[in-house]
Amino acid sequence: DGKSVFIYAGNLGCERLDSIMYKGKVISEKNGIFKIYSATAIDAGTKQYFEQYNINFCGSIPHDDVVKEFEKADILVFSEGFSKKAFGLTRFSMSTKIPEYLSTGKTILAVGNKGIASIEYLRKNKVAVIADSKNKIEEAVKICIEKQPDFSENVKRCIENDFNKSKIQYNIKQDISNIINGEGVEI
Repeated sequence: DGKSVFIYAGNLGCERLDSIMYKGKVISEKNGIFKIYSATAIDAGTKQYFEQYNINFCGSIPHDDVVKEFEKADILVFSEGFSKKAFGLTRFSMSTKIPEYLSTGKTILAVGNKGIASIEYLRKNKVAVIADSKNKIEEAVKICIEKQPDFSENVKRCIENDFNKSKIQYNIKQDISNIINGEGVEI
């Protein structure tokens, strides 16, 4: 029906739920569809909020099915919480969701504080629409729906340089060899 489909897949812990709920409200208000795939249990109040804003909480599905859902999406949502606690929990974490999302070629809406490793990676490599504060979410959703930016050239570069299996395996072998030979590892 022409509506942009946003999908988030992952847990709702580390204070992501509040951020997800707000994004869902904004997506709904912008006439988009928001689907959430998560094994995280939600309470009755959250369920009611999701229903009020037409947020589709789909529960948990097998990973192969999640990948199929990604193919149907227009925009994939990467989310971190905005609180100090969430920042402390995720600041140095590089999410495994990043290469998974990049490999789809879909537009990524990334929401989270400046300084979080995953958000900064996406920003530095110019591969996502980023809202690094709650008051930027509405504009970021609007950009995703109206423009669906094409980051494909930057994504190809990231996949080749940072997530290439052969390069990673080679580097690990080199590091192990250097350690065994007493040469240490460059950081």
